[in-house]
Amino acid sequence: MAGNVRDPRSGTTPKRPRRDRPLSAGQVLINVHIPDEGSLPGTTLDLPYNEVAARTAELPSDKATPLAIYCMSGNMSAIAGRELLALGYTDVIELDGGMQAWQASGRTLLPASS
Repeated sequence: MAGNVRDPRSGTTPKRPRRDRPLSAGQVLINVHIPDEGSLPGTTLDLPYNEVAARTAELPSDKATPLAIYCMSGNMSAIAGRELLALGYTDVIELDGGMQAWQASGRTLLPASS
């Protein structure tokens, strides 16, 4: 694993991805949930949380690229987020509450791939 990464905004070393920012344009939206139970509209990449380190070639080469990750409830995205930070990504956020929170707010999921 890579060393700790300092957050350029606060100068601190994050231990987990940020949850205090909303989704925005320009972020790479990554579904890390397994098994496939659907996805958010605009998802760019399906990358199982337990394969992040093994599939780095699918991630942006620029480690400052904003990444927004999610799973069903937040457990898998927390693991994936820590791995992304350890790999040197500096702008990682989690969708707080995952797909469950997305649906609870009245928004719909895209169906699972067949």
